[in-house]
Amino acid sequence: TLGGRYQNEFRGVVESRTSLRTLDGDTTPLFNWTEARDQDDNPYPLEDTTKGFKPKFAIDFTPFENETLIYASYQEAVKAHSYNAFAFYLPPAFVEAEETIAYEIGIKTNFFEGTTALNAAVFRYEIENLQTQSISLTNGGALSLDTAGNAESEGFEFDLKSQIFPSIFDGLVLSLNAAYIDAVYTEYQDGAGHDPETGIFTQNNDFTGNRVTRSPEWTGSAAIANTWMVPGGPLETTLNYYYNSGFFYAATNDPRYSQPQYEVWGAHVSYLHENSNLRLTLSGQNLKDKFYTAGMLKLDFGALASLAPRRTVGLRLDYEF
Repeated sequence: TLGGRYQNEFRGVVESRTSLRTLDGDTTPLFNWTEARDQDDNPYPLEDTTKGFKPKFAIDFTPFENETLIYASYQEAVKAHSYNAFAFYLPPAFVEAEETIAYEIGIKTNFFEGTTALNAAVFRYEIENLQTQSISLTNGGALSLDTAGNAESEGFEFDLKSQIFPSIFDGLVLSLNAAYIDAVYTEYQDGAGHDPETGIFTQNNDFTGNRVTRSPEWTGSAAIANTWMVPGGPLETTLNYYYNSGFFYAATNDPRYSQPQYEVWGAHVSYLHENSNLRLTLSGQNLKDKFYTAGMLKLDFGALASLAPRRTVGLRLDYEF
């Protein structure tokens, strides 16, 4: 399989200015920027175009009678340049285009007379000019975009779905999936961030060798489900589990601004009355009431975190017509 994508993407800033409005409604212009700034604060035009051709190549074959598919792929991609106009007292920031090269080798197969399906792959991504973001009063006073130089990530993933004891249970199914990823900044000099010791926002940090933000080393999930045919329709039950080894929210890899390892359990029971098309579902999420974050922004005076839902139990009625 051969493919490619030609991209010609224009992006620019129409207007970027800051004004002061008094209590009586008068407005005084403070800044009206006619140029942007790059990572070294050099003047840069307020418009630019990212263009080029990026190829894709893949090969696959089915060497066995059970239709097992083995494949390998190579592809390139580009994320266009960007401008950040959300700075109160600095010109808009120009961020270079982000380029990625991806390699992947995988297999899709089934065994045990088709009762078990397995998909697995190993991969590697090489990223140049990784686009990042931060927030600081000393860097424009709002959201700041930055370029992290180069980053690499490699790992593997798999998912498996299997009928368990099909001669005994008609609808007992086990699902498993897991992923490992080693994602690091291979070149991130003069990075913008808050110093782990002083908390002061600076532009000359060296984050080379640190883990890429929001990239857990291990993730995985498991679920076991069964379906019984009872009077009126099917009764489905599911028990599920999710594991996350933890990750950093900041390129500094400051443990104070990270999400430690956590696990989440859930379950649901659902009954469908086929004649009336009514489905009743009792569900529970985060049954062990685990406290963990769903997101976090590092600020000059600490962090602003959003929390994931605690234990949630719900009853739902659906009608299809």
